[in-house]
Amino acid sequence: ADLAEAVAPGLGELGVMLPSTPLHHLLMRRLGFPVVATSGNIAGAPMEVEIASALVRLGGIADAFLVHDRPIERPVDDSLVRVVLGRRQILRRGRGFAPLPLPMPGASSPSEHLALGGMLKNTVAYGVGGSVVVGGHIGDLDDLAAVRVHRAAAADLVRLFGAAPVARRICCDLHPDYESTRTALELTATPVRVQHHLAHLAGVMAEHELAPPVLGFVWDGAGLGLDGAIWGGECFLVEADGSVRRRATLRPFRLLGGDNAAREPRRVLLGMLGEIFGPGFGGLEWLSELGFSVQELVMLGRMLARGVCSPWCSSMGRLFDAIAALSGLCLTNRFEGQAAMLLEGAIWGGSQSVPAGGNVAPLPRIAVASEFAGLPWAPEAWLDWGPLLERLLADGRPGPEEASGLLHAALVATVVAIAG
Repeated sequence: ADLAEAVAPGLGELGVMLPSTPLHHLLMRRLGFPVVATSGNIAGAPMEVEIASALVRLGGIADAFLVHDRPIERPVDDSLVRVVLGRRQILRRGRGFAPLPLPMPGASSPSEHLALGGMLKNTVAYGVGGSVVVGGHIGDLDDLAAVRVHRAAAADLVRLFGAAPVARRICCDLHPDYESTRTALELTATPVRVQHHLAHLAGVMAEHELAPPVLGFVWDGAGLGLDGAIWGGECFLVEADGSVRRRATLRPFRLLGGDNAAREPRRVLLGMLGEIFGPGFGGLEWLSELGFSVQELVMLGRMLARGVCSPWCSSMGRLFDAIAALSGLCLTNRFEGQAAMLLEGAIWGGSQSVPAGGNVAPLPRIAVASEFAGLPWAPEAWLDWGPLLERLLADGRPGPEEASGLLHAALVATVVAIAG
């Protein structure tokens, strides 16, 4: 059946909620009409698992409640699964897929390790001996109730699988302001701090049982780097002896307004234009179409020139945001990841997924600027997004299909070039 245009507009795929219990079949058969289903929580808060609290907090958004006479002992969120090239790819481990024990050959330490995860899309894990147990999806820790759920889930994992009531080693992210880091510091004065993107790579290696040497590309929104900057476009080489080299990262650019740039892709675009053209942003005719006044553009240019509230960033996620804004797809995110999702949708909806002739060069590897070369964990090279942006600007503002096709093709070529 045809779907309304308001259902996932601009996206190339639709998600389908599968029944996780026979009760769903009975309910749909009895109702006999379509229902709107969403998660049982207020946006940004954890699931409501107590009936009395749910009736109060969700009463304004739900028309009816179906309750049970047995209390929920351990809340488990839904899993998100995608099929890629005929194979299952788990995007979020929850019901049916967690807790998940993973074998860890070579990791035979008798000490118990409790990993508390990051701030967003949090998951906890517990390791002892030669295996690690990955817990279910918890979510973002920007709500006090979510922090309570996080702490309860961590304690529960240790209680269920641990050999001791308290893990001997507590692991957390480098970022000092993450709630998971604060929890770690309450449990121990000396937590093991793990860099965000190295943790991503280690997680993939564990899930797929990959032994070094491993070349890994870790591209995401943001994570605190070992040099104090915002990372997110990383290429690491894990050597046979376990040592790690930072082979490459995106050429850094400034995020105008810091965290505000993650919500406004147009700010990211201005930061990248400023790197190429300077604080005047090249005087491009269509700058007014980004929704900034002349006064705002002048102010943002001054911020860029002085580095005020504009931290350095090498995030691949922000590059996607900038290209989405450049093509007119998304100037301001209404929900997390909207710009990147629309950019991905544009390539599925276009008449060609790769520009004609496939003539797309990889992002060139260039030398690291001297002011960055002396920092801790300086990369061996920068991946320069400048030529790609200049190509997209050659004939004015590109359309979504062209912009998405060029970006994706360039990134594929980059991976092939480095891996080769």
